[in-house]
Amino acid sequence: MGKIWLKMPGMPKHILFAVSSHGYGHLSQTAPVINALKQAYPEYTVFIQTALPSAILSARIKVPFKHIAFDGDVGLLMDDAVTVKTEATRLAYRTFHNHWEENFQKQLTILRNNKVDLLVADIPYLPLLAAQKLGIKTLALCSLNWVDILSGYFKQDKEMEDYMALMRHAYSQANVFLKPQPSMPMPWLANSQTIQPLVTTGKNSRKRLLDELVVEQTDKTILVLLTLGGIDSQISLENWPDYQNVHIILQDRPGASGESLKCSGKNWLHSMQDISMSFTDILQSVDVLITKPGYGLFAEAAFGRKPVFYVGRPDWPEEPYLLQWLRDYVCITEISKTELNHGIEESVIQKLAHSVKDSVNKPAILNTGTQQAVDWLVQLAE
Repeated sequence: MGKIWLKMPGMPKHILFAVSSHGYGHLSQTAPVINALKQAYPEYTVFIQTALPSAILSARIKVPFKHIAFDGDVGLLMDDAVTVKTEATRLAYRTFHNHWEENFQKQLTILRNNKVDLLVADIPYLPLLAAQKLGIKTLALCSLNWVDILSGYFKQDKEMEDYMALMRHAYSQANVFLKPQPSMPMPWLANSQTIQPLVTTGKNSRKRLLDELVVEQTDKTILVLLTLGGIDSQISLENWPDYQNVHIILQDRPGASGESLKCSGKNWLHSMQDISMSFTDILQSVDVLITKPGYGLFAEAAFGRKPVFYVGRPDWPEEPYLLQWLRDYVCITEISKTELNHGIEESVIQKLAHSVKDSVNKPAILNTGTQQAVDWLVQLAE
């Protein structure tokens, strides 16, 4: 079935970005592309379809866009930031596919009503399939795909294999599947193209950050950002040791109150909600990042030469590729979930913070991936 609307050559284009709401990593990949695209082609109309809140989108996307609150995939259900709930995930997929026709028709209506010329997915499969049915060009953009991720948790599972077959079809039928480094290999995708990393480049504003935290800079002052990528970590810092020269900035967890983050009496602990700077500027202004393996935070840490403590996710299929890549750019140290719940010794934090001098001779990131992605988008849209 072809598109049911007509546009004359040279008319402004309508591009819909379908972004998975599984954490913030998918948004972190698409945001720099959306910003660069709209700045270069202000006449384009950009739609962002995702279940993520508009406030989260606006924190990353600095150009005009229209938000469509609709999710085109399930992703994975998480018990915490690093633990997958497999049976709950299976049930979520079953529910999603029990309502497949209803969801599919809603997606078709969204595409028709907004006269979409190009569908970009990171990486929901339902929007890809709907756009392909309408003859709309499609571009998949992600460092992973749900087939290779789910295959790691659901081996020889007939029900999940049926769902994954739809995903395989959606991804393989896209006009192109762009894989920003570091990505999973995806050898089965004949339409894949590798591009350089997609990074939102923040600004190092350390003095401003110190002023907002009301912290005096000394030779021993270490600023740490603790964030687990938009998924509730279910950790408490109540058991962490009191620090003398280390200050930890905690990204607010979804649904957590500001009061619960401040941990009364801990003057070394700070809430990001009390800082007026953007997330990317905060990350580039600290000395150390504590996180879990994930594309966006790893890419931004590598760009800013920020050493990383990471909580391992040994069952996460993407993890080995992320870690292998990050080691080329900064010093990294694995910590356990026990350390995450009971704290890292100040001397250990100081040691990793000062490892930045060891990264001087490591290669620099080629920050050209965003332009490569924009070039592909424009080529398909025109």
